[in-house]
Amino acid sequence: VAAKRGTIWSEDGYALAETATGYEIGLIFSQEPRSPAFFAELGEAAGVSGGFLQARSDAYWSLKREYDSKSDLTEEQDDEWGLKLRRASSFFMDELVNAKVKDKVNAVKRSWRANGVSVRAVDYRRYPLRDAAAGITGRMLDGSNDLGLEATLGADLGRGDVNLTINQEIQLTAFEALRQAVDLHRALSGAAVVLNSQTGEVVALADYPSYDPE
Repeated sequence: VAAKRGTIWSEDGYALAETATGYEIGLIFSQEPRSPAFFAELGEAAGVSGGFLQARSDAYWSLKREYDSKSDLTEEQDDEWGLKLRRASSFFMDELVNAKVKDKVNAVKRSWRANGVSVRAVDYRRYPLRDAAAGITGRMLDGSNDLGLEATLGADLGRGDVNLTINQEIQLTAFEALRQAVDLHRALSGAAVVLNSQTGEVVALADYPSYDPE
């Protein structure tokens, strides 16, 4: 089992980038109860529209009935229909859910004996300061390093945690002050650096506009 990627810590003990676990919710419609009540309960548990889930299920079964009614398909046409059915037969939520939602979904799955509901743990990178520290941390998406320390310290993070001289509170204050200054003066962008006057260490490094690394 591969070790989890290390955490990037601020000097005052806050995570700037860390590996967290979310849960992917999926459905295989051929293994689900074809009941409006089931989709309503599942939608409420997962935080999505039950009507939307049922519409996706209905679309799959409608397509399957149409396929089953055809008896004169060529091999190429049969392959094309097979591809359509595979694409329509399942649905996976775009966003990961937390453990509380996962437990609710599993409860509905057990209650309805819905074997087609899948709940899979997925590790992802979480950035608690979001855009306020994105210029420092960078981001890591789909297993690929992008910008910032996620890229330059990739090897170190593969071995363990990394500790910075950045102070979370000062970083947030510097970012907000910079954002207000850029907006006030209608500037295109801005940057700010805060140093420890005694050690020369960088305690805040902000740039604006920024981006949400998640």
